[in-house]
Amino acid sequence: MHPVNLGLHFLLELAALACLALWGRAQAPGSAGLLWMIGVPAIVIAAWSTFTVPGDPSRPDRGAVTVPGWLRLLLELALFILSALALRDLGRTDLAAALVAATLLHYGLSYQRLLWLLRGS
Repeated sequence: MHPVNLGLHFLLELAALACLALWGRAQAPGSAGLLWMIGVPAIVIAAWSTFTVPGDPSRPDRGAVTVPGWLRLLLELALFILSALALRDLGRTDLAAALVAATLLHYGLSYQRLLWLLRGS
């Protein structure tokens, strides 16, 4: 993957985690909301770093569980879709649309990785 696209991928990951943290904060008042704000992204980070595809050009091979490429792609898409839905739930459909557009741009630019993941890497 081109370094600029790798940077976009990383920024999308950070944006997705921020969206989920904001959504978590809005789920409860006070300290319960803070627990949601920390807990939701923590669970996502744990899943994100656990499942890996050997040789994936977008990330190091340090995951504890090796999964097929299609499953890793499904996890990635789930993260970005859930993040967009979280923004929509917060009433920020403009930001949700921007996140979806940036995600589509990223996957459009990394079509070779998509094919690699879907071929059963």
